[in-house]
Amino acid sequence: MDFTPNLTALYEKASFVVIPIYSGSGMKVKTAEALMYGKYIIGTPEAFTGYDISPEIGIQCSNDAQFIQAINECRHQGYNPASRELFLSKYSNNQAIDILRKIIFTPSSTSELVADDND
Repeated sequence: MDFTPNLTALYEKASFVVIPIYSGSGMKVKTAEALMYGKYIIGTPEAFTGYDISPEIGIQCSNDAQFIQAINECRHQGYNPASRELFLSKYSNNQAIDILRKIIFTPSSTSELVADDND
């Protein structure tokens, strides 16, 4: 496959996304990207680290045989509204901004920080 500067067309054509990540740390951008495009995900436990994945959004596979079985049995085709809704409700930029606003502008959090500094 050639270099593709914009993955949108590829994601739109994909029936589902396979994410076989076996090591690393933190939340995986590829998982967020698949959720953003509303795709069902077949991935390792590592690919799902930090994400609230339900059976309607994805399936975890730990070895080649499980991946092969999940791919062969996958009935998800194209857009998965549950994946997109999870992205919008928990992992989008807007959601991150809302969380930061709550942390920064909640009066109780400011007073707790000041109290902790005085201890």
